[in-house]
Amino acid sequence: MRAATMTEAEFTGFYKASAHRLRQFLTRALSDASLGEDLAQEAYIRFLNSRGAGLVNEEATKYLYRIAGNLVHDHWRRGGVKIEDLGAAEMGIPPPRMEEGDVHAALTELPPAQRSLLWLAYVEGYNHKEIAEIMKVNPASVKVLLSRARERFLKIFRSGVEMPR
Repeated sequence: MRAATMTEAEFTGFYKASAHRLRQFLTRALSDASLGEDLAQEAYIRFLNSRGAGLVNEEATKYLYRIAGNLVHDHWRRGGVKIEDLGAAEMGIPPPRMEEGDVHAALTELPPAQRSLLWLAYVEGYNHKEIAEIMKVNPASVKVLLSRARERFLKIFRSGVEMPR
């Protein structure tokens, strides 16, 4: 039995309320605005063709982010690594310098999973259980994974130097 679907007006409102933040999440997770936009569109298509279209408010948004997280995971699993995602040591070149306290640059230097964890927790405001669902990890491990991501981010942020991955 097919789940209830959103009306066109409901979807338009949902899209307007969630699209910008979803694209930001995907762009940060992938370090690529164009790919982030493509995967955002794919996430909405999958959302509309799933049980998510019958959900409302926060539940619909969480379901959309779960789909987006799966798309990011699939991208990296298929080997979606770009040159800028490789550590300097892996490429055999000296690490680039950044200004101390450059948040954007520090986030870019994090591995995609850590970048996504921090984004979901501190930008989107998801709790550990919700992050576990989106990232497909054990809920008990989210606290440890977030702690490691914060620690790595702070080291990069404070030093202004790329850290080996």
